[in-house]
Amino acid sequence: MPKLSAVLNDAAYQSADESLKTFYVQNTETNDWWLNVDEPAKLDVAGSKSLQNKKDELKRVHDEKKAIADELAAYKALGKEPDDLKAALEANRPEEVTRLVEKYEDEKRQIATSFKEPLEAAQARAAKLEAQVQNALIQSEIAKLRDAYGLNDAANFTLKEYIKVVPREEGSDEFVVKVFENGQEALVAGQPQTPDQLIKGFQEQKKYPWMFNVSDGAGTGNTNRTTNTGLNKQLEGLSPVERLKEARKQGITA
Repeated sequence: MPKLSAVLNDAAYQSADESLKTFYVQNTETNDWWLNVDEPAKLDVAGSKSLQNKKDELKRVHDEKKAIADELAAYKALGKEPDDLKAALEANRPEEVTRLVEKYEDEKRQIATSFKEPLEAAQARAAKLEAQVQNALIQSEIAKLRDAYGLNDAANFTLKEYIKVVPREEGSDEFVVKVFENGQEALVAGQPQTPDQLIKGFQEQKKYPWMFNVSDGAGTGNTNRTTNTGLNKQLEGLSPVERLKEARKQGITA
């Protein structure tokens, strides 16, 4: 803080900093300006207070300018310059601002949609391809079982209820063949049942006899063939679905 003189002439007072003039009072007889502080400590307090007041004022102005700058930046994101917004507001047309906000929200929705639609289409294609892969693996497994155990076309429908293809683990894109029964993975002695164990179980229980061929030469794994020749002759010429219905009608149930 500058050193204060006890007395200033009028010229010196007029050229002094405005913040210092408050400490002087004019002598009306001499027109000089006298330091108006009774105690030296008061001068320090007054000077510090004046400086703090200026700091507070500068901070307030800075904060106001920053708030205005932030608001203008937000409006600029709408594609308008500050002058455009000022003109709209001065014209007392708040609908202009509303329209700008609506335009901004609409553009956000369009951007979101432009990403959402291709993503959903890609997900649908992936799900379709996954289903095709699973179906192909099921058909392949059933074909192997038919060849190994001499099974006829009826096996295609019957075994689809048991043979399932699932991911090896959650989130995996690798699939494995599993045997399911009543919606649960089938177990034998606490271990997952294999497709071979499933077919051998059918043979032992004489379950679904209509899907087993009676020819001795069909399939190396067919060790327990059904010899119901009369029924099989009756089913000859029928489609697999009709064959299954007819077999059930004759009283052969699982």
